[in-house]
Amino acid sequence: MALMLAILVAVIAFLWWSHRRAQAEAGPERPKCVWLATGAARGRLREYRCDTCGATGYTATKGPPETCKRDFAGRGTGSPGSRS
Repeated sequence: MALMLAILVAVIAFLWWSHRRAQAEAGPERPKCVWLATGAARGRLREYRCDTCGATGYTATKGPPETCKRDFAGRGTGSPGSRS
C-alpha cells in the first residue's frame, strides 16, 4: 500500500514538474490586443489599430480582428526592387 502511494505521489510530482517546465519554455504571455477602429475603410475591409502593440489590422467581419497582427508588421517593406 505504501509503495502504491509513493508511486502515485511520484507520478503527480512528475506531471506537475512537466507542466511547469512547458509553461516556462513557452515564455510570458503577451498582453491581449485592444483594437480601436480608425474609421478608414478599404473597400469591404475596415481598419483597426491595436492600442497595445501598435499593429494595424483589417477585417471584413463585424467587429475587430480576433488575432494579433504584430508579427506581420513591416513585412514587404525594404524588399529588393521596391521603391522608397
